[in-house]
Amino acid sequence: MESQGLEEQISQLQKSDWVDLHGLIICATQHFINTEPHGLRCVSISLLGWGSFNTVYKLDFSNDTEVAASISCYDEDNFNPEAKRSEISTMSFVRESGLYPDVPVPKVLAFDLTFTNPACAPYVLMEVVPGVTVELEDNKPNDADATSKSHARELALVKALANLQASLSKPVPFDKIGSIATDTDGKYVVGPLMEMDQECWDGPFESIQDFWRLQLQEAMLFALKEWVNIETDNFPRDLEDL
Repeated sequence: MESQGLEEQISQLQKSDWVDLHGLIICATQHFINTEPHGLRCVSISLLGWGSFNTVYKLDFSNDTEVAASISCYDEDNFNPEAKRSEISTMSFVRESGLYPDVPVPKVLAFDLTFTNPACAPYVLMEVVPGVTVELEDNKPNDADATSKSHARELALVKALANLQASLSKPVPFDKIGSIATDTDGKYVVGPLMEMDQECWDGPFESIQDFWRLQLQEAMLFALKEWVNIETDNFPRDLEDL
């Protein structure tokens, strides 16, 4: 009956075409096999949340363990493993550094950044952080009381996000500009600057001047390449043409 329930749950879940949720369950189960070798099984899978970059599922196991499994929304041609690795390092740094006690960050349990694992996609297994999903209502409330409650929820959300941003804006023990990475010794260092969409801006940079100098150089090179590719020059070549 449990396997039938899992099959039904999987069939109803949102996912990218190349993702194998049966394989994701295998990957997550394999992670716990050393500590729970006898009879551990996944009893349910549900959608925890989704966004522009990742889809997150919650897996419940027979020993009452809950696991959040995040899968990138990028396909193999567009996925940047170094950007995802930096994201994982940043999460671990925020959790372990002691600088951000007010920021709830899940512990990363395991990850695989390839497309050759049973899930057929890069995934990150994490602890489940208690909370509620924020869903702002698009429709206008029908009465004044509902409007007041809606505004109160929105204000509470803005305050919570402001507090998180203020906490994350504290000084960090780094002297370069870039994204957090982990070296071969497990030490947190500054690596190339990664955007949320996984684009790499090179680096790390010694100063903000170095950062903008590189951006200006790349913009000039792009403009020159575009200019060279123009077949006809629209500027007049002779004074008589003015």
